[in-house]
Amino acid sequence: MKKLIFSALSIALLAGAMTSCGKTTKGKLSNDWKFESFNIKSVDTQENGDYTVGTATSSGSTITITAQEFSNGSSSPMVSSTGTVTDPTFKINKDGTWRIDRTLSFTDNSTIGETKTTTSVQMDSGTWSFIGKNKEEDFKKNERVLFNTLATSNNSTEVKTIGNSPSITTTSSTSKTFKLGELATIYIVKESKRKELELTTEAGSSTTTSNGSSSNVIETSMKLVQ
Repeated sequence: MKKLIFSALSIALLAGAMTSCGKTTKGKLSNDWKFESFNIKSVDTQENGDYTVGTATSSGSTITITAQEFSNGSSSPMVSSTGTVTDPTFKINKDGTWRIDRTLSFTDNSTIGETKTTTSVQMDSGTWSFIGKNKEEDFKKNERVLFNTLATSNNSTEVKTIGNSPSITTTSSTSKTFKLGELATIYIVKESKRKELELTTEAGSSTTTSNGSSSNVIETSMKLVQ
């Protein structure tokens, strides 16, 4: 479930219609923003009706991730993990580019005396532009923003300790590039002030086969401040 928050800002999402939208301007949007809060809810439904609910909530320097499975009218115990986020920033530039940086750290303690700390330094970047008004969906000018992701990177360090044994450190590094339009997110401007910005988006997909239907719905919201 940690991958939910790790890759949330790099998922191709398509926003649905919402109310209480807020009009903004290029000058108000273009700033060096800090994340005051960030929330994701994901619901995965299988063909047999079983489903999993996952959430990722960030407030200040704390991130909490939860997952719970539901099957045949019963639910499994909720699994949760709490970590820290360091210096999460969202830089939106007037030249139509953007960049997100954050460092995430989680520590897991098992029942066999093993402690594992994973730290990930992540970056996403790309281009952005306003989307014009849409009378059919009741969107006005500058109420939606399209963010194209062109590059992502993740430098991860895992430190594992078992009992009194020396720690074992493992590092990994990945980077990806995308063509324009290959990975795009449409955010709705819920509120836009001089030093505060709220963005929301909702995505959904479904598949129907002879065995039934499966679906995935992801809701994302973020509050940014200067």
